[in-house]
Amino acid sequence: RQAPRSAAARFIDDASITANIKARHAEDRSVRITAIGVETRNGVVQLSGFTPSPAEKTRAEALAWTIPGVKAVQNDIILIN
Repeated sequence: RQAPRSAAARFIDDASITANIKARHAEDRSVRITAIGVETRNGVVQLSGFTPSPAEKTRAEALAWTIPGVKAVQNDIILIN
């Protein structure tokens, strides 16, 4: 049986997940890294920001799911006109 992970270890994992998602967003031309916010807590990713593009919203979420350790993605990106 594994020992429970410390809060510090979970924080480092979350920070790594966030950094990896931001890196994926930066590599992908269809996602504007400056427009999409990423936060992670206990493996749950929250995406936020504003975009006029439904495709960008969908792509940002799809990229987040490619990162190991992601348990869930809450896509709170708001579509604007």
